Amino acid sequence: MPAIDKASQIRELKNYEAWQKQIWYWRTHLDRFIEEYFKIKLKPSQRVDARILGNFQSIDLVKNRGAGKTWLIAICAIALGVLYPGSSIAVISSTAEQAVLVVKKIEEKFLQYPDVLREINASRHNKPVQINPHKGVCWLKSGSKIESYSMGTLRGNRAKILICDEAP
Repeated sequence: MPAIDKASQIRELKNYEAWQKQIWYWRTHLDRFIEEYFKIKLKPSQRVDARILGNFQSIDLVKNRGAGKTWLIAICAIALGVLYPGSSIAVISSTAEQAVLVVKKIEEKFLQYPDVLREINASRHNKPVQINPHKGVCWLKSGSKIESYSMGTLRGNRAKILICDEAP
């Protein structure tokens, strides 16, 4: 059986160039992707933060308690996992329990949205999100993975996107 050239298959897709431009736009306008693709309404300050998260290699997001930092980080992690297929997204914190909160937020808040649920791979272990007190993992259909780590357990692992929650 002949080997299938994935690159030529992709180019044969209808409107390949248009999709390529759209994905580039969404990567640089992460707030618009969340609102248009997932149909989740963001507050004005969340739009600004999401846009920054999509455009810079490194940012420090500092807000007061109850401002929705973990909520925003969770939806942005899902969006980045969809827009960058096959990415490993690591959420780290000084404690495992704090790092797991981002994955818990995905389970508690975002699985109710059908457009988000469509992107989450629920076929792995028959659960869309696996959580225990020390670890949380969410697999996306794009092949991306959102996984939580404590500072000590990240050593030796690799990630394309690294999110530090409650950084010391």
